[in-house]
Amino acid sequence: MSSIKKRFSVGDKEFSKETEGFIVAEGACNHLCIMDNAFKMIDETANAKADAIKFQTYSADKISTKSAVSYGNMDTKSQYDYFRQFDRFGRAEYDDLFEYAKEKDIIAFSTPFDPENAQMLNSVHMPLFKIASCDIQYVDLLKEVACFQKPIILSTGGSTIDEIRESLEVLDKNGAEEVSLLACTLSYPTEIDDANYRKITSLAQEFPNNLIGISDHVKPDQHMISGAICASLGAKIFEKHFTLNHNMGGGSSIAMNPNELKKYVNNIRLAERLLGEFEQKVYAAEKETRNSVRRSLVFNCDLEVGTIISREMIGVKRPGTGISPKDIDRLVGSTLRKKVLKDQYLRWDHIKKK
Repeated sequence: MSSIKKRFSVGDKEFSKETEGFIVAEGACNHLCIMDNAFKMIDETANAKADAIKFQTYSADKISTKSAVSYGNMDTKSQYDYFRQFDRFGRAEYDDLFEYAKEKDIIAFSTPFDPENAQMLNSVHMPLFKIASCDIQYVDLLKEVACFQKPIILSTGGSTIDEIRESLEVLDKNGAEEVSLLACTLSYPTEIDDANYRKITSLAQEFPNNLIGISDHVKPDQHMISGAICASLGAKIFEKHFTLNHNMGGGSSIAMNPNELKKYVNNIRLAERLLGEFEQKVYAAEKETRNSVRRSLVFNCDLEVGTIISREMIGVKRPGTGISPKDIDRLVGSTLRKKVLKDQYLRWDHIKKK
């Protein structure tokens, strides 16, 4: 899959291993199909300084049979009953929401759950696409999204490595060039002991040509450090459910509220700053202290010209602006060609050449 690139670009923004991570507030359908709620969610996403807000787009009749039993945090008897509450946004609504998000300098997109909704979202110029974990083997949907030749984020919850490879092959063969993978636990909510964030590193090893991130379903807490932990493991995309209020219904009970979103974003950005660069070298911030705390060779006593230097005559003291202690063996046994004083730094011109 040589055409896949380890980055993705949206408009004038490009995200890669070297950039800040792409933070997505997963709004899902927590707007309850009320436009004012959706606009407020965009506002709060912008206030938190996240990069994007994402919604979900489906039709109840296409996503579930009427007898499919609910799972996770669904508050209805059947999946169909749950989904039909939130499948009322169409092209006109997304057109308005995406335009409003642009005004707020926020990237807005949505996860389509069938090819027809994928076509609709592409028709309103959505800049990137997300494929949910549940649809990783929905080949017709993968093909449809791939043909748009826009960046794709693919969640991998509940999938084997072989299933992920198969999906990437489908996307690649059908025109996708920028595909990122999200580690994910397909459980709503995800218990702490089931989060398994180390999957981020496993995915990075298995798929070195893809940018790796996290789709996180762990319940929000007072600290909101999960994103920072994922950043430390190499995640470059962060997706976590978001709501205006935990008590709004739908998927809001497991989602971040606006204050928690701010903490989430701030902690990721702090972690990224702390992680810094990969290279082991002397950085500018270290140079002054390095010179102050490293040591130099000094004379332990006053010495006359012609003295043969012994180890006892040499001290090792701060600062480190003179000859390094690593060179002490080169000086022992040398003959002084100048008179020196106690605590004076050794210089190469103090000794006669051997």
